[in-house]
Formats: sequence, C-alpha cells, structure tokens
Amino acid sequence: MRVVSSQEVRSSSTTPDRSAFAATRRPHRVALYSHDSVGLGHVRRNLLLAGRLAEGGHDVLLVSGTPEAGSMLRPPQTDIVTLPALRKDEQGTYRARHLSLGLPELQALRRDILTSTLAGFAPDVLVVDRHARGFLGELEPALDTLPDTRVVLGLRDVLDVPARVRQEWQQRATVAALDRWYDEVWVYGDREVIPPLSTVGVASPVPVRPVGYLRAIRPDGVRTDVPADGLPYVLCTVGGGADGAEVAAAVLDAGPPPGHRLVLVTGPQMPADDQQRLVALVEQRTDVRLHRFVHDLPALLEGGAAAVIMGGYNTVCEALATATPTLVVPRERPRLEQRIRADALAGRGVIDALPTGEDLQPFLRRWLPAAAAGARRPRHTIDLDGLNRIAQRIDALTGDPSTSAEAVPSELPAPPSASDKGDKHVAV
Repeated sequence: MRVVSSQEVRSSSTTPDRSAFAATRRPHRVALYSHDSVGLGHVRRNLLLAGRLAEGGHDVLLVSGTPEAGSMLRPPQTDIVTLPALRKDEQGTYRARHLSLGLPELQALRRDILTSTLAGFAPDVLVVDRHARGFLGELEPALDTLPDTRVVLGLRDVLDVPARVRQEWQQRATVAALDRWYDEVWVYGDREVIPPLSTVGVASPVPVRPVGYLRAIRPDGVRTDVPADGLPYVLCTVGGGADGAEVAAAVLDAGPPPGHRLVLVTGPQMPADDQQRLVALVEQRTDVRLHRFVHDLPALLEGGAAAVIMGGYNTVCEALATATPTLVVPRERPRLEQRIRADALAGRGVIDALPTGEDLQPFLRRWLPAAAAGARRPRHTIDLDGLNRIAQRIDALTGDPSTSAEAVPSELPAPPSASDKGDKHVAV
C-alpha cells in the first residue's frame, strides 16, 4: 500500500467609476462567488467555470470561503480571494472554522471583504452560487455597489425536496433578491433529466436557463499516481471526504474484484481520525492505493474499470463525462438532493444508484465484479455542454448577442412585483 499526500473597505454606497476604461477594457471581468461552508463542491464548480471562461479570454476573480481553494490548480487569467472560513456543525449551526470570532464578527469581516473586493474589481458579470443574498445576506452591500454588473444566480440541477427548498427560499427572501439584483438564473443540469426549478416549486421573476451539466475539463500535463504496472483498477472517491469514511470503509471491506486494484481517494476534508483509520486498514494490503487528494480525478474516473462515488454534483458530472460503470451512493441527510439526482440518472440508465435502505457492503460485493467485467456505458444521451453554454451566455450578457440559450419559463407563474433593479434590463 502506498499513501499519497497530496484593505481599506469601500463604502457600500460608493459606485465604482468605470467610464474611463469601459470602452477599451478587454477582456471582460467575471466574478464568481460562493460562501462554501461544507465540502469542495462550490469551489470546484467555480474553478471549472473559471477555466472555460479563461479560454475565452476573460479575467476571472473567484471569491470563495474554502481555504483549500488556494491549493487547487488555478486556471490562467484567474485569481482567488478566500474569505475567513465557516463551518456548519451537526445541528446546522454556523461558526468560524479557524478564527476565535463570534458569528456576528465573522459576518462583518466577510461582508467588508466582499464589498471592497467586488467594488474594486467591478465585474461585468457576477455569478453567485446558490444563495442569492450570500451567506446570511453578506453579499447585499456588494450587490448595491454594482449597478452596471450583470448578476446571475447559478443553481445545481436539484437542491432538495420542493417543500424544504420553498421554505428556505422564503426564509432567505430569494425571490425578492432575484427581483432586485439579478438578470437571470442558470440551472446546471439537463432539463430532460430534472426539469428546471421542479425541485424548487416557486416562481422566478427573471429568466431561467437550463445550461446542461458541467463536464469537467482535464488539466493539461497533470498525471495522478495511478497504478504504474498497467493493472486494471476500480475507483472509490468520496468528494471532499467530510462524511465519506463509511462509504470508503465499505468499499475497502468489499475489496476490488480479482485481478484489479482499488484506488481510493478520501478527500482533503476527511477528519484526521477517519483518515488514519483508513490508512491502518490498508497498511498491509498490496491491492489498494490510497490518495488524500488528486488534481486529475477525471482521468482516474476515465481509466477505471468501475467506480463507486458519493452523489455530490461535481463528482457525478465527472463520472457522466466518462463511460465507466458507476455506482452512486447518495447522501440522504441533511438533504435529499443527492438521492433525487442519483435516482433520476439511474432512471435514464446512465449510472446505478444504491437503492434506498439497501445495505452497502453486500451490494458492493455483487455490484463491483459485475460492473468491472461489464460493458462501458457511454452517456451521450445526457446534456454535458454546460460550460460551453455558460461561455455563450457571458458573451451575450457582455454585449455579444450572437449566441444565446433558450429561456425557460418559471415552473409557476411569476408573482407580480415592482422591480427595484434601476437601470438593469433582463436579457432574453
């Protein structure tokens, strides 16, 4: 077994003067924000977007609450600002992850950094991940400084069961925020698999555009430490790893099929005790290679004879971009997002999902040998062109209307509202 390691705050009432360089400034500026309290999904998704936008010549500023963002591969023309980190405990209470600050102090610090950073960068387009007002409203002062910026809310294909999402949107005044600051909503999914906003159950006052799943772009020149002797392998990856130890241990216990190795990626956020326990379990085994983190997970997925993954959005997208037989073991607490996604994709026959209530270990003992010996599974029936469509939408929002995606009406009639967007106009 081998273990592989892996300023002065601008007032919220100040509007940045961009007139001096607006006519000549190229490339366009795009800011990507996510609050990031759990896992690596938000920052990985935004790094994917940054990579594709950099290909189009745009400057990208990623604002993230994930400290690990600074150690990930950064695309060209991209920079990263990390906010003081949050964590959410088992009761759902937010706290500072590293600093000895109370939540109000942490909120104020993050809000000031966001406002100063975004006002200074003055993006042409701001893409906000999931929470329209930011964490507990921390983005609101920054949004008020950006009257000329096109603002987009980016949503995963599914968030949770409709009743829970509807309650969350009401509590967080999401529809009012969309009406006040936003130009459109992007849904990162295939409308034929999960209809846009079908798991939200509320109306959007701005256009909703399903752009497709976000196919991962493999970084050039990156090679992960896969078995060098050419032996076939099966892969297990548990995303960031914060709650993946049980799945990883079950795969270890089931073991790889005869003639195969197991490549296990535990994730950089797996608790130290869980990581050490897994290391101890594989210490005397020659059929396992354990990584805490890899940069080129898509290559590992593509090369595997079979894969067992948790059901996070990014990992599922990476699996869909390959033909590798894949079993999704969805998390069902505190949200049913992963279960809904896994069951919808399993219904299309492109992946397998652990059935609800099924014991994982005996299921793996049946599934792994059959999957490793079975046929590859091309996913050509799934829309994976999200990154290209987003690049087209950025061009359209910044003044190049040559390409555009079809607007999708809200699932329910839009409520009447008095728009407070000032000079903003909604792209159609």
